[in-house]
Amino acid sequence: MIEKKFISNGVQKEQINRYIIDELKQDQITNCIIKKTPLYTHVIIYSQRPASIIGFRSSKLMQLKQSIISRFNIENLKIDVYGIDNPYLDASLMANQIARSMEKGIKHRKIVSFIINKIMNSGAIGVQIDINGKISGSRSRGDKFYKGYLKKCGDPAKTCTDEKKVMAILKQGSIGIKVKIMKYFSDVMQLEKNINKLEMELKKKTDEEKKKKMIIVFDLGGVVFSNGLKIAIEKINEKYNIDKEIIESVLKGSFSQDYRKGTMKCDEFWQKAKEKLNVKNIEEIKNIFFDSYILNKEVIEFIKKLKKDKIRVGFLSNSPEDMAKYLDKKFNIRGLFDFGLFSYEVHLLEPDKEIYEKFLEKFNFKAEEITYIDDKQINLEKPKELGMKVILFEDIKQLQKDIF
Repeated sequence: MIEKKFISNGVQKEQINRYIIDELKQDQITNCIIKKTPLYTHVIIYSQRPASIIGFRSSKLMQLKQSIISRFNIENLKIDVYGIDNPYLDASLMANQIARSMEKGIKHRKIVSFIINKIMNSGAIGVQIDINGKISGSRSRGDKFYKGYLKKCGDPAKTCTDEKKVMAILKQGSIGIKVKIMKYFSDVMQLEKNINKLEMELKKKTDEEKKKKMIIVFDLGGVVFSNGLKIAIEKINEKYNIDKEIIESVLKGSFSQDYRKGTMKCDEFWQKAKEKLNVKNIEEIKNIFFDSYILNKEVIEFIKKLKKDKIRVGFLSNSPEDMAKYLDKKFNIRGLFDFGLFSYEVHLLEPDKEIYEKFLEKFNFKAEEITYIDDKQINLEKPKELGMKVILFEDIKQLQKDIF
């Protein structure tokens, strides 16, 4: 019957396979494929040492062929022997190497770690090694090791992966070892990988173009510099014992607004301040006030990084003429930024809407292109109404997180 013939052929194939593996045990056979055709039986042997199987002038191969013919009564037999290009991508070789190492007493974690690294360095997509049995102690357990990407189901799990199970015989009992190596991506998976790569490149390009279009505008006091006004009030109070409310009314009060706008001359302001504060040397007060503005080094480094990434950066500040010139001379403010506007130049102050409109008009910007950063919420309301993106500054980490 035809069913019996199929069964007998299958049994014979398995017997030939086992016989070849036993005969060539020392030659590191990784796979043996037996195909029956109408004309002949074709045996394909894969080995790490093909020359050892073939022998001098094919003597060993002919001897193997004759023994198979006589033992299994095969009329026409053809044997081909192939070498392995990359032994570390062969699951059978790797499984047997782990088994032999464990039988020699090498710890399984050590040899598995070594094998996994070798497999991945040889170009594998992913690898999984399972070891089960009495690995250590009297109880059986299983250890699973894996690295990279490995398909567990579907056609790629069959066509793209190589799998082998072997057994290591130790004193405490038999240990099962299974090695599964994913050698390459299938056509569909490669296509998906290429699509993902293109999407990432497109996203990167889009982000770069978006960055180039970005315009970031910083307030100076409280962002690029420390809150100089607050520090100055403390220092003047400590040195001259003047009431803090009086100092604040002078440096922040109504007539100081004209000073910052540029509608009051600087000398006139400091003369009035001298009278209000009742001090002999107003120059000392002035120097304390100006020197209280200390650069925030983290923000400066961030601005330099933005400029390196081709992002345009500017400033907008409520600064009087003498202070602006002093800070620019000391810290090269205009050199640090691509553009900027001081309040005294347009005779307007934040948070008036007009100063932001004047800023947009002067530099020919659109409001939606600008990200404006200030440490005071009141100074962000009008820019937001105009369509700017606004960020309330707290610290450099928060700024870096919010800006993109």
